[in-house]
Amino acid sequence: MTERRQHQRSRSPQLLPVYDTQTQQCVGRLVDLSIGGMLMMAVQPIPAHKIYQLRVKLSDQIEGLDAIEFGAESVWGDPPEQMGISWAGFQVIDISDQNKERISKLLEFWAEQEEDLQQASI
Repeated sequence: MTERRQHQRSRSPQLLPVYDTQTQQCVGRLVDLSIGGMLMMAVQPIPAHKIYQLRVKLSDQIEGLDAIEFGAESVWGDPPEQMGISWAGFQVIDISDQNKERISKLLEFWAEQEEDLQQASI
């Protein structure tokens, strides 16, 4: 399969909760993220080609905020596995410059954490 992503994704060290801001319901957990998209482990099957306004709840604040919000389209969604877990891929379609910057800072933080873990294991 040909890679079509424009931005490299980084794996989240924690499964951060993802909320649908219109329903205020947790729809899943963040698995990986880039400025252009994300992979989510979902609590319910996610239909493809549906538009969402999402909020990723952060474990630590970035620039005084504890969440990142953006509009995204579900590009694909898998049916639930044996454990009832579904997987879904999203493309970011609407995001403020501030939230792009927060994602960049979050990805840098994750990279530093990964580097620290690798150095500690040497």
